[in-house]
Amino acid sequence: MLGVFSYRSFAKAIAAYSWQDLSQQKCAPGDLKVEEFLETFEFARVTAEMQQVFDAMDRDNGILIGSPEKLQGVLTPMDFLRYLYRVASPFVMVSEIELALRALIRLAVDPHELSKCAERSLGKLYGADKVPKTLEEMTFDNYRLIIAHGENWSRFEPLLGGNRPRTAAKLKEICDLRNDLFHFKREIMLRDHETLSEHRNWLLLKAKQAEVRGRVGDAK
Repeated sequence: MLGVFSYRSFAKAIAAYSWQDLSQQKCAPGDLKVEEFLETFEFARVTAEMQQVFDAMDRDNGILIGSPEKLQGVLTPMDFLRYLYRVASPFVMVSEIELALRALIRLAVDPHELSKCAERSLGKLYGADKVPKTLEEMTFDNYRLIIAHGENWSRFEPLLGGNRPRTAAKLKEICDLRNDLFHFKREIMLRDHETLSEHRNWLLLKAKQAEVRGRVGDAK
């Protein structure tokens, strides 16, 4: 491993040349040898902790993995950012989904009605005296059961639209993925990302439509 050649290393080195230098050497920047533009990067082991290489990546915009005799790869800040995004994005989407669903439930029923809906749909699960009565006390699966309950559906249909089985299936799919994600039951695959994104967009659209209808109603 002799060094690193990149757009940055080329730009830094060529900036040190004056037009006079290039004229005297009778060459254009593209005629110069690659070895004149090499940079030296630090090496890190595959087993090194990420925090140990932050300074080097910040300074050089990359770090070499392995050793000068055996280069295994190049790690850049963008590689690390993409990794963090891939790991964090499902959690962010689930958070957006849950907050959007809470907002829609609050628009559909007042606290007293929510309590009644919970008693109807969660009574057998918890027992009459232990049914959670507020959104903050409930789980995502509680939300699903409340919305999908036959006697409650008429209160949520104007906001969620579609039909009850279809909406219940979407919420069940979200709930299953949420449990897999938060309990680390399996790796979240590309299709899972796409499913969460689709359902997140669906709920955010419903929330936006409800907000618009609310503004129109207030204007009237």
